[in-house]
Amino acid sequence: MKMMVQLEYFVFFQKCLAEDVDELTDRIFKLSEDRYKEELEALTDEQLEQSRFIVRELFETIAKTMLYIEKSNEVAQEWGEQIGKHSVAQGGDLTEALSNISIYKEVLWMYIEEKSRGTNYEFKQIVEVITRIDDIFNHIIYGFSLSFAQEEDRILKEYEEKYLKLSTPIVPIKDDTAILPIIGDIDQKRADVIMDETLKEASALNLDLLIIDLSGVYDVNNSFMGHLYRLIDSLELLGITPILSGMRPDLTMEAAKLGLSTSKKKVITRSSLKQAIELLEKPLLK
Repeated sequence: MKMMVQLEYFVFFQKCLAEDVDELTDRIFKLSEDRYKEELEALTDEQLEQSRFIVRELFETIAKTMLYIEKSNEVAQEWGEQIGKHSVAQGGDLTEALSNISIYKEVLWMYIEEKSRGTNYEFKQIVEVITRIDDIFNHIIYGFSLSFAQEEDRILKEYEEKYLKLSTPIVPIKDDTAILPIIGDIDQKRADVIMDETLKEASALNLDLLIIDLSGVYDVNNSFMGHLYRLIDSLELLGITPILSGMRPDLTMEAAKLGLSTSKKKVITRSSLKQAIELLEKPLLK
């Protein structure tokens, strides 16, 4: 960390903070007991000890970084992220955690005011110190909040992946035959999930035939047909015969306009799922 702040009043308050970390921590918990007694009583001794450790580290981080211009905010944010990850792992709540920040600031501002008594520092200089500490606080809060946002994003992606897997079930109808109903639009992400899950399940079931039913497809375009043909190619490489059902006139016409007619791949197609299932009784597919 370069470009250290050399102003006397910054150095004075930094030294005070570094020396009084334990006292500040005690003040935080005393004020918390007055305002959130029930919440603190619900914590185990281990959780209380961990909370004290985090609060102590908070003041140590502020004391260590307040004299530096370069890198200090980055260090503060990184520390906030680390504490945020710990809080997430412990099932912490972001709203509750952020509400405690007001207590930390209240204690700090009161402490700065106390330490400024008996000094010759001007009000403007005191405000500069408070502004610097507040800036560090803001970066800590940002890093802390970022950890929660990343966790929410991870959970959302996890649920989305589970949903996508559940939305493409293979339904066995015979020992060697199954149906894959495709419903809705197919984007790249869903196409990848359909490809992976279908090939895994088809191999696990030891299928010979797979009916891909397109009755529930909303729209067809170049991208959709590309994904579909990629799936068909992969199935054929596994020795599985694909049959397309639900090829409505609009889908067939659109595919033809795009130059992606299924006839070019010699794929068996039927206009309805009923016709595709009836086709299974013919000697050609037995």
